[in-house]
Amino acid sequence: MKKSAFISDLLFTFSLSFIALLCILRYHRLNFFAALFLAAAFAAAVTLAVGGYLSDKRKKFFLKKSDEKEKEKLLLHLSLLPHRKQKEFFSTRLRGEIKNGVVETAEEIALVDFRFEPLPPDRLGAFIRRHSEKGKTLYCNDLTDESKRLCERFGVKVLVGTEVYSLLKKEDALPKKYFGEESFSEKKKRQFTLWFSKANSKRFLLAGALVLLTSLVTPFPYYYLVSGCILLTVAIVVRIFGREP
Repeated sequence: MKKSAFISDLLFTFSLSFIALLCILRYHRLNFFAALFLAAAFAAAVTLAVGGYLSDKRKKFFLKKSDEKEKEKLLLHLSLLPHRKQKEFFSTRLRGEIKNGVVETAEEIALVDFRFEPLPPDRLGAFIRRHSEKGKTLYCNDLTDESKRLCERFGVKVLVGTEVYSLLKKEDALPKKYFGEESFSEKKKRQFTLWFSKANSKRFLLAGALVLLTSLVTPFPYYYLVSGCILLTVAIVVRIFGREP
């Protein structure tokens, strides 16, 4: 949940609670100022409760989103590394050494093979045939269904994507700098360009007009008038200064 959406939800909650209770109290002919005070107090209490719930939800959302983005950076980084560098990376993190093309630790021998497409079964043959008393583990981005069945059949432990990220994060072994990290910032820039497109001015105009029309049928039109005017202003700004689609 974005911060703007979070604030918007709180404003909406306060406004709805305030107006609803104020109308009910005035319907029962309570003094206007007393009704105003009680409605404001009630709306503030409801908003605080909703704010606490949304804040906790927002923190979890951003943590999950941050982890997902970090995982994507890691997998792209590993896939861009030459295979030799991939093995060196994991031999350092797993406190092992490279022997005959695999990473060997005290507990296991590991095949490290990150690529942009699922790992095909022909890449597993030599690793599966390798004789070892230790367990065997495969570290990769993803693998084909045939490769999965092959690993299950020969008892090869498989760690892909999220599992690799979780392991490295737990060991505080994530890279300090990622290859291809700039592509993520460019994506964010492209998204901003899309939001600030001239085509969106029609949406802001329609939303502003609907909000202003709503002010005609509500007993408390000021909130709708202000919101509608803001939306219309945004529509004008986007139309004038927005980017061409």
